[in-house]
Amino acid sequence: MNHCRHRFVSSIATAAAVLLVVAQETAYAQSAAAVGLADNYTARARGQDAIIWNPANLALPDGPAFSVTLLPFRAFAGTTPIDVFDLADAESGSLTEAQKRRWLDRIAATGTEYGMLGADIAGVSLSWGRVGFMLSSSASGALTLGSDAAELLLYGPRGANGEPRDFDVEGSSFHAAVTSSVALSYARSVPLRIDAAPFPDQHASIGVTVRYITGHALFAAFGLGEAASDDLHSDLPLPLIYSDAADGFDHGAGAAVDLGVAWLAGPLTLGVVLRDALNTFEWDLASLRYRSAAGLLADDEDDPRSGPMSSAPHAVQVMARRRLGRLAYPPVLAVGGSLDLPELSLTLDLRHRFGEGLDLEPATHAGIGAEYRRLPYLPLRAGLAAVSGGYRAAAGVGVERGPIAFAIAAARIRGNLGSYTCLTASFTVLGRPASPRVPHENGRPAS
Repeated sequence: MNHCRHRFVSSIATAAAVLLVVAQETAYAQSAAAVGLADNYTARARGQDAIIWNPANLALPDGPAFSVTLLPFRAFAGTTPIDVFDLADAESGSLTEAQKRRWLDRIAATGTEYGMLGADIAGVSLSWGRVGFMLSSSASGALTLGSDAAELLLYGPRGANGEPRDFDVEGSSFHAAVTSSVALSYARSVPLRIDAAPFPDQHASIGVTVRYITGHALFAAFGLGEAASDDLHSDLPLPLIYSDAADGFDHGAGAAVDLGVAWLAGPLTLGVVLRDALNTFEWDLASLRYRSAAGLLADDEDDPRSGPMSSAPHAVQVMARRRLGRLAYPPVLAVGGSLDLPELSLTLDLRHRFGEGLDLEPATHAGIGAEYRRLPYLPLRAGLAAVSGGYRAAAGVGVERGPIAFAIAAARIRGNLGSYTCLTASFTVLGRPASPRVPHENGRPAS
């Protein structure tokens, strides 16, 4: 029994460790400039960045004729009060009784173990005029584990004291998912002029991004409620729902549409975008499997309380449909502004996500960013935002010579899922903008 309890803890730690490695070693299509400005980038994004932030920006005249981003990465990870490196001890098989007791005491002191991990990799990310294309994959994970659930997983049905008791795991959950998407963006100019604006040179555009998303892997557990320890094997308090590689890598699919508008007047850019205005992605329950708490804690690998979802207890199937329906992509409304001044550019973003989903970013965001160019080839960036449950603070620097732009950035985020750190870098090749205006990263004149 102890061996299998350790095997279960190890499986959770392995999932966390895999996501951490992915986060550290893969690429994210978003530029480091966006991270350095604390993700206040809706109005400022140009070139291939517009695919993510606002497709309407592709038709603005100060964007590059073409852009290709090579090997960008964005890594973020954080768990508290037990950190990711503590979890690695469990995966390595070195978790002792004393460590388990310390873990449980630390979780009990705060009430809940929180955590999140994630990364995206863009195999291809490019723009050509008003058209953008991106091929990307993403991995994400989140953890909310109450002290009772932690004790159950660490010690089994009899708990830390070896005496039967009830475990309340309602509200506890964790998930890890891997998806990929193909995105195509298009923008066009529209005849819009605001006579009251003090800028004679005005440009307006609309844009759309269409994505097809495939779900490759899923590992998720959700607490069903209070479980009596002497009836643990039938109550299934924390069933695990997962995909098996033996069943392939196609466990969900759907299409999504982002809609955006943009307006450029002199040094001012304004933008509004509704991401995932339409999103039909859903997990294919018929292709998934489940394991009961008994299957995870018992010595018998062939425990009858495990198998395809079609054979799962009714309560588990109902829970799976309800909770996995939230592991999708709810709409996000974003409003942004950017002002280019001599040597200084200012950005402003307001965002709100309408519901839970695979996107682990805070649900609300209100922030500002600044880019200073005392030396035209050396942009210095910083940003700050108030987000759900906390803040986002960031800083970054770039080096730009001719058509080449390299940037690095770091951010510290505190939100409802705890605190985590983000490190990122990007390397971009840019074409000369069709109509150069005030210099900025993706729309500047070639040096």
